[in-house]
Amino acid sequence: METIIIIVFLAGYLAITLEHNLKIDKLIPALAMMAILWALIALNHMPVFEVNAELRELEPTHLG
Repeated sequence: METIIIIVFLAGYLAITLEHNLKIDKLIPALAMMAILWALIALNHMPVFEVNAELRELEPTHLG
């Protein structure tokens, strides 16, 4: 699953960098990439981490 997330991120990043050649605004691939990534994370119940500044460590949380 992590491989799919990395591929979606790289494809979205590539679309953002090629925005002039594709004749689209940066916002469109950025929002699409964000929505697809969060959907993949939420639907597969992957852990998301928050930083605990007091203890200086990561705490796993899940999307609600």
